[in-house]
Amino acid sequence: MEEAKVFALIYQFLEERGYNETIATLESESGCPSTERSSITTEGTLITILNNYELDSLSNELKETEIEELTGTINEDLLHQGDGNFCRNILATHTDIHKQNVLCVRFQKNGDLLASSSSDKSICVMQNCESEELKEVKRFNNVHSAGILDLDWHPKIPSLLLSCSMDRTHAITDTSKSFDLEFGSTPVLQTFSDHQKYVCRCRWSPGGRNFVTTSYDSTVNIYGLVNEEEVKFELLHRVNFNEGAVEALSFIDDNTCVITKREDHRMYYLDVNTFQTTVVNMNAKGDSHVSFTALDLVVGNKHNYVVAVTDKSRAIMFDTRSPNQLRNFYGATNDGFSMPSGTFDCNDKYFFSTSQAGPSIVCWDVALAKVVNTINPYPSGHQKNIRKIDHHSSKNLLVSGGYDLKIKLWGF
Repeated sequence: MEEAKVFALIYQFLEERGYNETIATLESESGCPSTERSSITTEGTLITILNNYELDSLSNELKETEIEELTGTINEDLLHQGDGNFCRNILATHTDIHKQNVLCVRFQKNGDLLASSSSDKSICVMQNCESEELKEVKRFNNVHSAGILDLDWHPKIPSLLLSCSMDRTHAITDTSKSFDLEFGSTPVLQTFSDHQKYVCRCRWSPGGRNFVTTSYDSTVNIYGLVNEEEVKFELLHRVNFNEGAVEALSFIDDNTCVITKREDHRMYYLDVNTFQTTVVNMNAKGDSHVSFTALDLVVGNKHNYVVAVTDKSRAIMFDTRSPNQLRNFYGATNDGFSMPSGTFDCNDKYFFSTSQAGPSIVCWDVALAKVVNTINPYPSGHQKNIRKIDHHSSKNLLVSGGYDLKIKLWGF
C-alpha cells in the first residue's frame, strides 16, 4: 500500500473521532497534507481493514483444526449451509429511549413487542417488527431501584415480562397495565428478594410454569407457578454453588435449564422438577483445567444445540447434555472483562455474537463455522460496548443495545 494511502486512512480515523490537534501535529511532522483523507470515501475504513486482518490471521492459524472438526461432524442439521439471508443492514437507530447505558434488549416471543432496560432503572416496551421505527408503548420507571440486567418475555402470556436487577431483586410485570398512584394500582405482579447480590440472569421455562434466576451470590433459584388464576409464583428450590458468580443461563426444554459460572470448566444441567443436576465437562479432552469461562449460553430454536460464548474469543457449540463439541466459532474478540451476548437466527443457520473489537457484531454460517459478516462501528454500528443482542424468533430481525445509549434494528 502506498504511503499516501496509509496517511489518508490514519487522517480519516482521527477526523472521525475529533482528534483535530493530533491531525495538525501529524500533518506538520509528516509533511503529508490532511487533505489526502478525501480520497477515502467509506467511513471506518481503517477499522474494517484491521478487523479483516485479524480474522484472516486467526483463520490461517486455525485452518487445520477446523477442517478436522468439520470432517468429524455427521449431524444432519449441520450439513447444509445458510442461504445468505441473514441480518446485516441497519434498519433504524434510536438514541432517545434510555438516558444511560442500555443493558438488555429482548424481542417478545413470536410477537410484535420489544423490551429494553437500562442502568437508568427504566424498562421500555416498544412496538415494532412490521416497520423500521420503534414506537414506545409503555415505560416503567418503578419496577427496580437500580440497573436492570436482564429481561425475558413469558412464552404463553404475551404481556408478562420477567426482569432482574442490580438491586438484588427480580420481578414479574404485566406490561398491559400502568402505574396509577391515585388508585394505588401497579403493573408489578410480584417482586422477589431472594438473592444477596446482583441478579444477573432470569429465564422462563418454554411452558411458562417455571422460571429460574442466577446471581453473583453463587446461587440459582427455581420458581414454580402455585396459583394459575392469580398467576402467582413461589420459590421452590435454591441451588448453592458455594463460590463463583453464576454467569449464564438458558432452558433447553420445559424441564431443564443449563447454567455456567465463572472459573469453572463445566456446564450444569438442572432439572426444575426434581432439582437434580447433571454435570457436563466442556473441555474436549475431559480434563479439569479451566481455560475459559462461558459468559453466555445460547440454545438453538430447535433445542438441539447450546453455544457457550466464552471469554477467550471463542464460542463453542455443543450437543445438548453432551460434551461433544460440534463447532468452534472464532473471529469475535472477548476477554474476561467483556459481557458477550450471542443469538441464533430464527432458522439456526447463522449465529451472532458481540465482539469487543470495534465494538462489532460477528456473524457465522453455522454449518461452515465461518465468519460471513462483521458489523463494525462505522458507518452504522455501535461506538461503545454492545451489551446485548437478540434475534426475533420468527422474523429476520436483529436488535442490539449498548453503552452508546443506542438501540439498533438490523435486517437483511
